[in-house]
Amino acid sequence: MILDLSDLKEVGSQKNYVKEIEVSKIDYRHKEIKLKGPIKVNLDVLKTERSFVLKGDLECTLVLQCSRCLKYFDYMIEVEISDELNIEDIEDLHNINIFPHLVSDIILEIPIKPLHDENCKGLCPICGQNLNEGDCDCEVENIDPRLEKLKEFKQK
Repeated sequence: MILDLSDLKEVGSQKNYVKEIEVSKIDYRHKEIKLKGPIKVNLDVLKTERSFVLKGDLECTLVLQCSRCLKYFDYMIEVEISDELNIEDIEDLHNINIFPHLVSDIILEIPIKPLHDENCKGLCPICGQNLNEGDCDCEVENIDPRLEKLKEFKQK
């Protein structure tokens, strides 16, 4: 998203931007995060003595993968934008790219372990059956590896 802030010359002057950014994916740490639909941005820019203050909100829908069952699902994000751009760091007031700021705001809202449902049962560790779709016939013993030697003691 490119902003032209060259017309904000006086301290206290303000401008509003309402835009929809069409992006199909975001690259983050060698991983692609897919988007479903546009990124909707409503942004107010206020000029201060030494900076431009960006306040507003952002909405988008990401396509994430459940960390338990690997199912893809839509994840709606609503972010409050609150950034500040120092005037001395800006080279060209006609072309200020704030897209990297928006991407970092989006990335911060992604959960560490995304789940399509809090009650997701995940996959069977033996056969790989999705336990949300049905049970499997595998016998899974959940034994703490630190206590596994005690099982041998019981058998003797």
